[in-house]
Amino acid sequence: MVNRPGTFGRGLLLRWGMAWLFALALAGCEASDSSTVSNATTPSSRNFDQVAIGDITGASAELQKRSVYLRRQLSITLREEGDFVRVHNPAPDPLPPGTLLVAGELIALSEGDKDWRFVIGFGLGAASATGSFRLSDSNGASLAAFEKSSTYDGKGMDEAAELDVNSLVKALGRDTALAVIRWSKGGSLSEQ
Repeated sequence: MVNRPGTFGRGLLLRWGMAWLFALALAGCEASDSSTVSNATTPSSRNFDQVAIGDITGASAELQKRSVYLRRQLSITLREEGDFVRVHNPAPDPLPPGTLLVAGELIALSEGDKDWRFVIGFGLGAASATGSFRLSDSNGASLAAFEKSSTYDGKGMDEAAELDVNSLVKALGRDTALAVIRWSKGGSLSEQ
């Protein structure tokens, strides 16, 4: 067998290309979340049997429109996953005793880069939604302030469809509600 010029290089390139595509297909990506916590107190001595959703706003006109999805999913998840007797949405004035108030702002929304998610994966080009939240008791005392981010890395080779940013904002609402539930039971606002 005679090795013609360029034959060896093409075969090697083809093998490496197939290996790279196989690795990308196996990589798969998922939604994830992260938290930054400041000024958090441990609720071990507090007994919150109710939770109320206060102001949920957006840092810009566009984010204000999307904050509706954040509020709605926050309420749904607190109702479905929490051990609260009642979830007030919107918060009543005055707050009943023993009520935890959750308020916040949608501060950033990035659609990421679809091409980077599709071609490279591994978290590059991830879309993200970030919110800043505050917890306080029925007397108005501040209990915690934290930032929560949810990211969507795509689905590897299946990421040809457009990202639904409203679903990403809903994921932020779900992740935030789960953090609040964890915290109200004495846990951390950060995912463990």
